[in-house]
Amino acid sequence: MFHSIERLIKVFLISVSILVFGLVWGVLLVTDASPLLQVTMMSCLVFVTAWGNYALYERLISPLVHVVNHLESIRVEDYALRVKSPFSQGVFQEMALHLQLLSEELSSRKARYDQHVFLIYQLIEQLDTPMFVLDHNLQLSHANAAFSQWLGQPWLHHRHEHAKQLGFGLNDRHQWQLLKPVLADKWQLRSSQFKDGEATYQLLILNNIEKEIQKTQQDAWRQMIRVLSHEIRNSLTPIQSLGQSLVEFADPDDQRTRQALQVIIDRSHSLQAFVNRHVELTKPLEIQPIWLDVSKMQAHLETLFSEQPLVWSYQEGMSIWGDPSLLEQLMINLLKNAIEAGSKGKMIEIKIKRKGNEQQLTILDQGDGLLSPRDVFVPFYTTKSNGQGIGLSFCQNIVQQHGGEIQLENRGDMCGVKVKVTLPRPS
Repeated sequence: MFHSIERLIKVFLISVSILVFGLVWGVLLVTDASPLLQVTMMSCLVFVTAWGNYALYERLISPLVHVVNHLESIRVEDYALRVKSPFSQGVFQEMALHLQLLSEELSSRKARYDQHVFLIYQLIEQLDTPMFVLDHNLQLSHANAAFSQWLGQPWLHHRHEHAKQLGFGLNDRHQWQLLKPVLADKWQLRSSQFKDGEATYQLLILNNIEKEIQKTQQDAWRQMIRVLSHEIRNSLTPIQSLGQSLVEFADPDDQRTRQALQVIIDRSHSLQAFVNRHVELTKPLEIQPIWLDVSKMQAHLETLFSEQPLVWSYQEGMSIWGDPSLLEQLMINLLKNAIEAGSKGKMIEIKIKRKGNEQQLTILDQGDGLLSPRDVFVPFYTTKSNGQGIGLSFCQNIVQQHGGEIQLENRGDMCGVKVKVTLPRPS
């Protein structure tokens, strides 16, 4: 039984050689050749047979060795090696041709796949959503700038750290999850896989569900405002018209009736104005961004709030990108809120800085703080006795339509509120 083609060829060549030796030896004996001739003939025959067998063996085995080497290079995705057949026709030539076609096809597929993987990494870099890649050892391999912001420091400082060290792990159903419950309440984790070479990588995406919930709530509030406004307007119009008509036909001497009707008319107009102000929250704003000189905005605000101590902190000559009138209105509303919340006459800090592709405006007051930070952007919500609950909602509308984000929180151990506005900055 033969376990390899090499052994089969060797046995075949040896068998043929023995048969040839036997035939030649028989011929020499029959012809009664001299001993010298016999030795000479047999020596030449041994040399020729050995050389021929070796050449034939190499001729047959060498292409197969090249085929094995070529297949090994294909296995490791090295497509530079080529098999050249020693024959111009036949099965070896056909095998070499098919191997070359296979190598070219796989090389083309790898090039397309590498391009797709490259596009994946490019896409990760461009997205604002925190995204990161784990290698086959579940160690951080790559991430985008948004993930660095999520970490609070460059992701390269955590490169090759295990997922568990970053706060991510697999549950019993082999699904990725956040290990810290505090983060799990705010962030949702999604995952997928892709291959790069022979290695399998995990692509994980963090979605801020708090933003989605907040957006859903705001959409619901705005929809409710639109419906209520429509119904109230439909009711107010005939009330105002009827009240005005009754005033005209009322007895001039009946002052009590005329005063009562006038109260109805005045309150109708007040309610109409109230509804109109809230309807403005649902309308898209016309954003016309330009580079706004911070020093000019400072001068305008200090003129408006001349009796309020404002401390500014920003780089000299700094400009911010946004609609100048809307940004100024945003700052007016925020400063007015801070003053009405107990900061009148107290120092209010305003810090403006650039961070990557973002610009941050921070206002720190020394007022009474927030009773319920989660509800500050809810329409109609207010803690002021004469407030209507539209100021901060309008501020949020301005910031969101600039593509930014606004956050309000108490200053911890210190009195007052910290307002942080983050706006995108063109690259």
